Amino acid sequence: MNYKEALNFAESGLYGHFEQEEYMKKILILFENPQKNLKIIHIAGTNGKGTTGFYLSHLLESHGYKTGHFSSPHISDYRERIKINNKRIEKDAFIKACEEVKSKEEDISKCGRWPTYFEMSLLIAIIAFRENIDYLILETGIGGREDATNQVGNTVLSVITTIGLDHTQMLGKSLEEIAFHKAGIIKERTPAVSFVHNKNVDDVLKKEADVKNSPLYFVDPHENMEVEKGHAVLCYRDQKIRLKFLGLQQGYNANLAIKAYELLIGDLPRDFSILEKAVFEGRMEILNTAPLFIIDGAHNEEGITLLSENLKQIPYDKLILILGTMSDKEINNFSDIVDLSSVLILTKLEYERAQKPEKILKDYHADSEIYYEDSLEKAVDTALGKGGKNDLILCTGSLYLIGAVRDYIKKD
Repeated sequence: MNYKEALNFAESGLYGHFEQEEYMKKILILFENPQKNLKIIHIAGTNGKGTTGFYLSHLLESHGYKTGHFSSPHISDYRERIKINNKRIEKDAFIKACEEVKSKEEDISKCGRWPTYFEMSLLIAIIAFRENIDYLILETGIGGREDATNQVGNTVLSVITTIGLDHTQMLGKSLEEIAFHKAGIIKERTPAVSFVHNKNVDDVLKKEADVKNSPLYFVDPHENMEVEKGHAVLCYRDQKIRLKFLGLQQGYNANLAIKAYELLIGDLPRDFSILEKAVFEGRMEILNTAPLFIIDGAHNEEGITLLSENLKQIPYDKLILILGTMSDKEINNFSDIVDLSSVLILTKLEYERAQKPEKILKDYHADSEIYYEDSLEKAVDTALGKGGKNDLILCTGSLYLIGAVRDYIKKD
């Protein structure tokens, strides 16, 4: 197999979600349970999984632990899903893992069906991580209780980030129903840590922890945090840690990662300086400074609300918004950010579920100056043409979109 062949094989997974009890367990058994020696930190939540895992991985690495991180989706490169010490695995390691999976494709097919795209990436990741790491940070795909990652086992800590309304067709229409699914990652007699939510949501988490006889810790996301020109500043051990990321939620996620580290290791980190240098692709990432050009992967109502709060901390003359969405997303989810924009550029990404630019607004009335562009390249060029040096260009709505925009700008 060369790299292109390995990538094609990795992307051969089925699209969608299939309810098949213990399917992932059966697949892992075929490979003699490659996860059996891994210590897994399992993360669920509506938003913040990736950033929390990113910060925790950095903290563990800076204190001498070799840490794998499985996340999804990727932005530009498939191997973003499979990182060791915050670096994508080498192509040779990726090819080797794919070849191992392919060697058992006949046995896999006998398990009832071929894996989904997510299940395939999870399997490849676990094989790549086998024997190579001290800890594995494992992010759920959707929900938690019925998620493929919840069949992996070997959890030493469960982490629950935010709980908001997303994937309601699968997880339920209320926050309590969604919390029930997220709480499913709490394991028997295994510590768990979560953000503080509203009382009803936290009661759902507490009930699950009680049933599992597991200690549950809560983190106030605002604790130990200040804000300085749009950047979160954390205060620990008489140190002030200014995060490189823009945005309040980056401070919230770092607080949760620090508590997770403390529960794993038994003490706060000795050194926080790694957090001041860390930059995560596609999360309040700055691509240009005059005008300020930011991409952010907010794609649901909770994420957009957090994003609009972040913008209030950043000085700018006018906001130029590039927005592209999937066909299953309601424009009302994006109303907070649309209402802040002076110029709105609606665009389409090359993806089968992408919404057409002219259909994004539907019946929503926006007071912005509106442009419809049928390619992200035209959308970016229009935004840069409209932007003065004190303006802010923001691209959001889909991780697939911001990944493509990131590649386009960095290429130029």
